Order: sequence, then C-alpha cells, then structure tokens
Amino acid sequence: MAGETEDTVSESRSTEDLLSETDRILSETESLTGTADDADSGNASETRTDETADTETSWRSRLSPSIGPSTFFSVRAYAGLLGALALGYVAGWFAIPVAGSNIGLFATAFVVGAVTSKRRYTEVAAAGGSVGAVAALFNYFVVVAGGLGEGLVLVGMTAGLLACLLGYYFGRDLRDGLTSEL
Repeated sequence: MAGETEDTVSESRSTEDLLSETDRILSETESLTGTADDADSGNASETRTDETADTETSWRSRLSPSIGPSTFFSVRAYAGLLGALALGYVAGWFAIPVAGSNIGLFATAFVVGAVTSKRRYTEVAAAGGSVGAVAALFNYFVVVAGGLGEGLVLVGMTAGLLACLLGYYFGRDLRDGLTSEL
C-alpha cells in the first residue's frame, strides 16, 4: 500500500517539477528582457538561489559518484566482448594471414562501438588485452614454454588492447556523428 502511494506521489511530483521548471525559465526570460515587475524579479532571485543549490548538488554528485562493481565494470559485457573479439580475431586471421588478426579485432570493436549506446571502454580494453595475450601465448607457445616469451605476450596484449580501443573509439565517433542533430 505504501509503495502505491509513493508511485503516485512521484508521478505527480514529476509533473509539478516540469511545471515549476517551465515557470522558472519563463520568469528568467522575463527578468532578462526587463518586462518583469518587482514581484516577479524577487521570485527570479529566489529561483536563481535554488538553481545555484541544484548546481552545487550536481557538482557534488559528479565529484563523488557512487562507484560500485556494476557501475565501473560489467562482467557480463566483458564476457560478451571477449567472445565477439575472439571471433573477430579468428575471422581476421583466416581472411588475411599476416596482421589480419589485429584488423579483425579493430573491425569487431568498431562494429561494437557503432552499434552499442552504452560506453564500455574499460570492458573493451580488458577484453582486447586478454584476447591479444592469449593469442600470443598460443602463437608462441614453444618460446613461452622455454621462458623467453614474456615480452611476446606483452606485445600481443598491447597490440590487442590498442586495436580494440582504437576500433571502439572510431565506432563510437561514427555513432555520435550519425545520431547528432544537425
């Protein structure tokens, strides 16, 4: 019963908030053009004080966001990206045997960036680095097993990470350009 009351109050409150916001904007516009009388200009100064408080609150929330495991890194998105990037790596290697794997990583990350709306740079970086490191382990298994392959694994991880981040960035950039208003 209490939940129903809260839902009703929040819906009516949002409508009231919209109306008060509209009134505030209109009163600010009138005070800027000089057509407001003394009572309205007094109301506008109160509104500006409220606006300052809202601005301070928004800055506080920006400076100290609630960072939890689900807001910073999504394991589900990482797992999905890991699978997609691994498929892109293999497809690129089959298409172009020399450097095709990194092109496949770039292309897959580009498509993911162009299609998805949520920003996932952390997950893309982690998945790209993981795919690159595992691929280097498999490609140079004999050297790694001999104890000389740490540098090769690091190079593979860095190449995968950079290919994925660049592809994802350019895909996001294309998405932003296509979805922005002219």
